[in-house]
Amino acid sequence: MILELHTLADLRRALAAQLDVEADLRDKAQTTPEYRAYVEARDKRITLARRIAEQEDLIRDIAIREYLLTATKHPAPGVTIKMVVRLSYNPNDVREWALRNAPAFLQLDKTTFERAAKARALVAAPVDVFPEPAAYIAQDLDAVLKLAPAGLNTDLPEE
Repeated sequence: MILELHTLADLRRALAAQLDVEADLRDKAQTTPEYRAYVEARDKRITLARRIAEQEDLIRDIAIREYLLTATKHPAPGVTIKMVVRLSYNPNDVREWALRNAPAFLQLDKTTFERAAKARALVAAPVDVFPEPAAYIAQDLDAVLKLAPAGLNTDLPEE
């Protein structure tokens, strides 16, 4: 075992030395124009992804508001409203109900309980099952909106 301990110590020293070599190379690489270009491209990608998520949230909010006003399930090309099932319940009330009606739920298995509630298989359970609009946006909006792929501006618009 002593030999193995020495081997481990040698490996750890080698790793520490390798980490120093790696850090030196990283520091040198970070000063190159290529690395700066990589960082700029990565930051642009991150900004675009954030802005896409914000725009998708905005479109979903607008679509749901329009659905609530007009009941149209296709408020815009590439945007569809689908009814999804949501649950609202107080876990303490469910526990009390389960004590009387479904002892198998006592250690509340949230997944199983919610699956049964969505299937409306629970009689007199203290849970509200209700439809809720959820907006889905087509992934290929160019095809939906029939935009020509050539000439699209991929530069970041000003915020």
